[in-house]
Amino acid sequence: MNNLAWHLRLTWITKFPSPPLRMMINPWIASSEKLKKETGYQFLYDTRRAFQDFIQTSRPIIPILTRACSSSYLSSTGGYTMDAFIDLRSDTVTKPTPAMRQAMAAAEVGDDVFGEDPTVNVLQEKVAALLGQERAIFVPSGTMANQLAIKAHTQPGDEVILEASAHPFNFEGGAGAVLSGVQFFCLPGVRGILEAAQVEGAVRPLDHHFAVSRLVCLENTSNRGGGSIYPLKTIEEISGVAHEKGLAVHLDGARLWNASAATGIPPSAYARWADSVSVCLSTGLG
Repeated sequence: MNNLAWHLRLTWITKFPSPPLRMMINPWIASSEKLKKETGYQFLYDTRRAFQDFIQTSRPIIPILTRACSSSYLSSTGGYTMDAFIDLRSDTVTKPTPAMRQAMAAAEVGDDVFGEDPTVNVLQEKVAALLGQERAIFVPSGTMANQLAIKAHTQPGDEVILEASAHPFNFEGGAGAVLSGVQFFCLPGVRGILEAAQVEGAVRPLDHHFAVSRLVCLENTSNRGGGSIYPLKTIEEISGVAHEKGLAVHLDGARLWNASAATGIPPSAYARWADSVSVCLSTGLG
């Protein structure tokens, strides 16, 4: 395992949403911080040892950390090794299965510029039907999908209301400003979730001193919120407020499939309250 991957896993554990877990691992994290100043091999060796010591004194949370780090238990020593793990840095690090690769290789193709790629056409029709939307367009990335929606809903100088940890504001390279000339009004949510009253209070008065509030972006599930799911009722309420005030609603549904799988609510039920929806096919593969 390279040091970068290990360090990223350390970072992820420090942001684990469970307060009891954080309290139990804080001393270990503090000692590991000192090790960052040492050379690579020493850092890796000592961090492994620190993690073993931590596990020995933290039996109640072993199942949680096993899921988080996929450590292998050594029954002879009562310790853990870190040679194999589930990489939870992102839901995009997963890879296609052999069956997925075979389907890709065997897919019927055509000229997509002329709308003649039958596989892309079927995919777009299927996704539109799944989400209850009029049309769908296949693009290379989730960032592009979000930015297309923002561009379609706004004019330069408009304002987009979203939660402070949302992907379009934090992780899309400032594209909202560059491509659409918009500014963001970031609101503090609870694990990435906003309430309708917050959105209503953020809508600007009609005054030439202010940017025009034009769009509300919601992220379901919330990445930085630890995978938190927007309650359907909350989405409905926010959509109602936005539309009443003349704003459109875009749903960043990169993990909308996860929300649907966890709640049993079909994707179309979430999407029906939005004027545009983006979904990802590159997350959680395999």
